Amino acid sequence: MPEVVRVISKVLLEMGSQRTHDPMAKALNHLGRLEHGTRKRADLAQPTPRLSVDDLGQYWFGDYLLLWLARRAAGQSNYFKKVWQIIRFARFFAWQLVLANLRVTYEILTPSHTMRPAVVAVPLDITRPAAITLLANIITLTPGTLSLDVAPNGNMLYVHAMHVQDADSFQQEIKEGFERYVKEIFE
Repeated sequence: MPEVVRVISKVLLEMGSQRTHDPMAKALNHLGRLEHGTRKRADLAQPTPRLSVDDLGQYWFGDYLLLWLARRAAGQSNYFKKVWQIIRFARFFAWQLVLANLRVTYEILTPSHTMRPAVVAVPLDITRPAAITLLANIITLTPGTLSLDVAPNGNMLYVHAMHVQDADSFQQEIKEGFERYVKEIFE
C-alpha cells in the first residue's frame, strides 16, 4: 500500500513540475535540473506558472485515473460511485435553479400575482446532521424557497415557499428531488 502511494505521489509531482506554458519558466526549470539543484540568481526570478481551468480539469482527470488504476492495490472504495452521484446532483440542482429563477422572474414581471406562500413541514428520511444541513442550504439557495428551522429531533424541516398549491405535493417534490439526491450522496 505505501509503495502505491509513493509511486502515485512521484508521478503527480513530476506532472506538476512540467505544467507550465511559459517558455522562460521551462528553460529555467531545465537549467535548474542540469545543475543538480543548485540555486542561481536566474532561478529566483522564475515566474510563477499560471493555473487555468483546463489545467485543473487535467489534474482532476489524471488524479481520478490514477486512483482508478490503483484501486485494486488500495482496496475497494466508494469514491468513484460518489463522484458520479455528486455530478448528477449538481446537474439536477443547476436545473432546479434555472426553473426556480424562471418562476420567480415570471412572478415579478407579470402584473397578476399567482403566489401562494406557505410554510410546509417536510418530514425527513435523512438523519445525519451534515446531510440535513446540506438539504436546508440547497433549499435556501433555490429562489422562492427558504429553510426556516429543523425540528429539535431532526426529523422535520420547516420550509417557506412562494408557490405551494398543495402541501403534500410540495413535500413530495422536496423528498423525491433534493432529499433523494442528498441521501444518495451521504449513504
